Amino acid sequence: MKKAKKWVVAPVMLAAMSSMLLSACGSNGNDNANTNANANANANAGSGNADSASGDTSNAPANTTADLEPVTLKYYYPAAPQPDQQAVQDAMNKILKEKINAEIELYPIPFENYEQKMKVMINTQEEFDLAFTAPWVLNYNANATNGAYADLTDILPKYAPNLYASLKPELWNAAKVNGKLYASINQQIFARQFGFWYNKEFTDKYNVDYTKIETLKDFSDYLLKVKAGEPADRTDRMTWKADWLDRIKEMKGWESVGGSDTPGAIVSSEANPKVFNEYDTPEYKETIELAKELQTAGVIPKDVLTAANWDRSKMFGAVTSVAPGAEQAEAQSNSMKEVVMHGVGSPTLTTNNVTATMTAVSATSKNPERAAMFLELINTDKDLYNLLCHGIEGTHYTKVGDNKYENIKDSKYSPGSDWMFGNQFNGLIPVASPDDVWEQTKKLNESATASVLLGFVYDDSNIKTEAANCAAVIAQYKDVFAAGLYGGDTDKKYEQFLSDLKKAGLDKILADKQAQVDKFIAGKA
Repeated sequence: MKKAKKWVVAPVMLAAMSSMLLSACGSNGNDNANTNANANANANAGSGNADSASGDTSNAPANTTADLEPVTLKYYYPAAPQPDQQAVQDAMNKILKEKINAEIELYPIPFENYEQKMKVMINTQEEFDLAFTAPWVLNYNANATNGAYADLTDILPKYAPNLYASLKPELWNAAKVNGKLYASINQQIFARQFGFWYNKEFTDKYNVDYTKIETLKDFSDYLLKVKAGEPADRTDRMTWKADWLDRIKEMKGWESVGGSDTPGAIVSSEANPKVFNEYDTPEYKETIELAKELQTAGVIPKDVLTAANWDRSKMFGAVTSVAPGAEQAEAQSNSMKEVVMHGVGSPTLTTNNVTATMTAVSATSKNPERAAMFLELINTDKDLYNLLCHGIEGTHYTKVGDNKYENIKDSKYSPGSDWMFGNQFNGLIPVASPDDVWEQTKKLNESATASVLLGFVYDDSNIKTEAANCAAVIAQYKDVFAAGLYGGDTDKKYEQFLSDLKKAGLDKILADKQAQVDKFIAGKA
């Protein structure tokens, strides 16, 4: 068996990417004829070396918007609308008008509504310019395949040269669908290591050594121990539903083939991986048994699937993605004094990791070149990026030292979505995070083991009906299993679930995925 490769993320991605080599481009065919020469010159100046994205623009061409018609770009992403959004948008537009003669209109949509809203816009071919996409929301692969997103293969290197140069070609290749690039990668932590977080107040109180907790059963035992020792009104929001299958995959070194909404996974370290139904495994059966136990004990509340509000400050822990500085962020979002984390297994790098947070340009955009220029700026201009992430200095946050920030109390702009907007390594660091959080992140990225399927993109065109049928079956059962709400009928419902997947076309899906995996592996030989 071949050993899995170690993947080193380009060091330039961690550099301070402050200024850009502005590539002039037009908003229509007439403009393009006059401005492509400047764009090409800037693309050549900014490709293939670390200096191009390091913030040293002393030799950069003079920025000009003389040949650019004014345009307005519509940008959609999943986040709670902020009271001071207009003020932040206005401040962003001062920068954008000066540098690319464009204005941005921000359209945050609450997470729970984002997928549905964007699907309607895509299906009706409503005009917009930019949208957040990933394998796990507004499915990147599916929407790239069905023509919802613009082809950026040539546009991005030309109109966002520094952004493009800041990542190794292998990472861009991992984001391609049928050989074409349909979105920009938002740079952040690429390596994934899952584990658990805990409210340290209670690991201390109950003398729990959280570093010894390595399995879901261990974690469940911790929750049950705390539940038994605390009053009922303190334990009514202990943890989320036990939606642990995706976490099991990471902990076990499994990897979804084609997204988690249809069955089919592999062991990513195997040289010649075999696709299997991850729902028909002892590991998944254990999760639903644990969920049933936690539901019976009152650890998972009965209204977990319908509760409109969730008091995170009452939580005792959850399964999570472990990353440098994540403890401080979790403590802040949960209003806790201190949170601790412990990772399980080794960090991995998969195609889904690389594409976990991306920004696509809509196929209905009338200005894809200018949208790419916006992507260049939001990934290289620190002031613009931090405006979108944190708002206006002195109004929404206070800067602490050179590179840290602290939210102002009752701030009217705090989306908490840095990872969604661009190059997170250009962002200010939360005041409670370590000074070297980006350096720690770099080390984690560099230590990640690359999946044998890095760069593989599944094409579901042969099994669209079966995929839709299986996705509907999974949606029917999965959350109820995760909440433990089938109770005494859990075993019966589990057998029915597996049977329904079979009837929905499971075997055809697994066979199609296996054939494509085999072809990909053969092509690497």
